[in-house]
Amino acid sequence: NEFDTAYDQSQIIVLGAGFDSGYWRRGISHGLYIECDRTSVITKKQSIIERTAELKKTANKENNFYLLACDLDDVDQLSKKILSTNINMNLPTLFIAEAALVYLA
Repeated sequence: NEFDTAYDQSQIIVLGAGFDSGYWRRGISHGLYIECDRTSVITKKQSIIERTAELKKTANKENNFYLLACDLDDVDQLSKKILSTNINMNLPTLFIAEAALVYLA
């Protein structure tokens, strides 16, 4: 992906991440990666990560990986949760919302 290689430091925010494995497929090591989805989805994904040693080793805040449980319809809540991470407003940021937008009212 051009975005991943274009910058020394960057951030990716995935809205409606589901069970996407983009963090591992992209090999992000130079920036922040945030996944946002419903609580039930994030809880299940966290459980899968916790039970898988290889995923657990890389998917943590020390590696700038965040799973945020939130309602994407609630923009205030979403903003607060994203701002609670170590997001840097001065870095290039890619927002990915592949399928989430069709479900928003």
